[in-house]
Amino acid sequence: FIHGGERHFIDNIIINFNLGFGEIYGIYLEYIQQLSLSNSKINISSPSKQNIGIYIENNINYNNINLLSNKIDISYSENNYGIYLVNSSLILDYSSINIKGFNNINNNAIYCSNDNISNNSVSFANRIISWLYFIQIY
Repeated sequence: FIHGGERHFIDNIIINFNLGFGEIYGIYLEYIQQLSLSNSKINISSPSKQNIGIYIENNINYNNINLLSNKIDISYSENNYGIYLVNSSLILDYSSINIKGFNNINNNAIYCSNDNISNNSVSFANRIISWLYFIQIY
């Protein structure tokens, strides 16, 4: 969990969760002014209500979240999200997002949620991106 601040650099980490019930987050970010996450792996395979690889909230004014060369695998939950955005934007580059549902209730590689949809954005920097399922904006 990172709340606020600027110039966060995370490189070459492995997050592997197989926990119980509830909501499981790999990385939870709010009000971040700048973040670079690269060469990392997030794997969540918990039989929970909700699994989220990367949750980003309220960084819309900064537009400096960069995800480069990451692998996100999310599975076995009722609701699976690779990246979940609320009032946020990011740049995604050379990354892979794989989702495998438990009951196939709600499975999204990238999910954008907000009262004002225009406040969420995902930019792809002309690089190889792969995912299973689709981008869904509500």
